[in-house]
Amino acid sequence: MGQIFDFSEIKKSEKTIRKTWSEFRDALAKNQDFFSMLLSNDEMKHQVMGIFSDEIYTSLRESV
Repeated sequence: MGQIFDFSEIKKSEKTIRKTWSEFRDALAKNQDFFSMLLSNDEMKHQVMGIFSDEIYTSLRESV
């Protein structure tokens, strides 16, 4: 009883979490715009899949 709790660390953590969450939301919005544009353009979609197809194939083959 009578213990004093230091709330300063909680306040620092809260600020860090709020800043991180804000940065995450901003990045997600930017990525959403990019992927929406990418997926709505068939030619670009095929070009991107072509770039990653070897890596995807190798990854899937190794996972089996």
